[in-house]
Amino acid sequence: MTDPMRPAPATVLVERDDGVVRILLNRPAHGNAVNRAMAARLSDVLDQVRADDTVSAVILGGAGDRFFCTGGDVKEYGTLSPEELGDQFARMRAVCSMIEALPVPVVAAIDGPAVGGGLELALACDIRIASGRAWCQLPNVRLGVVTAWDGGRRLAELVGTSRAREMVFSGRRVTAAEALAIGLVTSVAQSARDAAGEFAATVARAPVAAVRRVKEVVRSRCHGHDCPAAGAGGAADAVLDLWFSVGTIRQPAGVPAAEGGEGHARTAE
Repeated sequence: MTDPMRPAPATVLVERDDGVVRILLNRPAHGNAVNRAMAARLSDVLDQVRADDTVSAVILGGAGDRFFCTGGDVKEYGTLSPEELGDQFARMRAVCSMIEALPVPVVAAIDGPAVGGGLELALACDIRIASGRAWCQLPNVRLGVVTAWDGGRRLAELVGTSRAREMVFSGRRVTAAEALAIGLVTSVAQSARDAAGEFAATVARAPVAAVRRVKEVVRSRCHGHDCPAAGAGGAADAVLDLWFSVGTIRQPAGVPAAEGGEGHARTAE
């Protein structure tokens, strides 16, 4: 029996290591399924991360050692009115858009199943690293419903329209090995948590301003439009500005000195 006097555990945990923020979905006893409390907390945390200009990278993972995220909390869904359920879907679409629009790289550490909305969350991230025991699935059609957090569009952008349709229409599981082969995940590691931490730490060693402008340029080009903050010249000006606004030129460790070329990186002192 739940103790009514005991505070409810946090649905989202946040850890900070220098410029890296790790966000953990914290409902391991429920497959890290997203309920309304978690959705609200995720929105708040992402707002805080977006406003913090000292953050260089974000890792999104699941608490415990079994699941990344099994999607929306269907048990809670059964207690909601149609209006409340619609509000929850809208909030999670907004959360996925917030993840996608964060000004720094976001890495999904998939150390277990990413199912339904869980995969939709991972699809909103820039990088997806899976462990060998992870698997991905959009089983919505088998449940008589459709993807509700805009994951179908992101999946098609990532793996191609035909393959995305096959996954969505069949609702089948995709193993980590297959996910890597089709480009659904970036890499497969023994521990996605550890590999994501190593990647994020590498990103955090670069100047924050450079990381943010690179994210801006890459995201704008992937979406087929110019950077909204890059001025009239668009993405081309953003690239030029990156080279002349970050700081002084310093030779990166381990890169042979040369007269020119990208071995000379601009870094903030």
